[in-house]
Amino acid sequence: MFSHCRRIFGLVLMLMSSPSWAHSLTQYQHHNLMTNNIEQLALMSDKPSIMMLFEPDCSWCFKQAKVLNQLHAACPNQINIIALGVNGDKQALKQQSWKMKLHFPAYMTSHDLLDVLGEIPATPMSLLSSSEGNYIGHLRGYVKLAPLTNLLTAKFNISCK
Repeated sequence: MFSHCRRIFGLVLMLMSSPSWAHSLTQYQHHNLMTNNIEQLALMSDKPSIMMLFEPDCSWCFKQAKVLNQLHAACPNQINIIALGVNGDKQALKQQSWKMKLHFPAYMTSHDLLDVLGEIPATPMSLLSSSEGNYIGHLRGYVKLAPLTNLLTAKFNISCK
């Protein structure tokens, strides 16, 4: 119990440490890896969002994608979930997203957003935004479903199955 509370507290602290570039994450246009269309994520401004950064050959990204697929099923219509590919070309990111069997859209991250984010220390990394699209915080590394669900419930008052 204590370690579970400590983990949630750590996630909340990480969310509270917003970088100086904190602003809207939905203003950028990204290349949809399935449709090949360039899309702006402004349509995601109706509810909170999780944007998982992934890269080719990332075993922890596979694990995080599985958790996000479960979250997508457990919290229908309550949170937007997308994958943003980094550190790879369009073909490699498309293959990786296909291998992860995502139940949500996957994009190649725009150069504009990458310029703002700077160096990505490791993947997976999940960016969280409010229902207005504003940056709330980020989670580094793999996060299990229960702590992630508890965090989203505490932060966004989301009720999952």
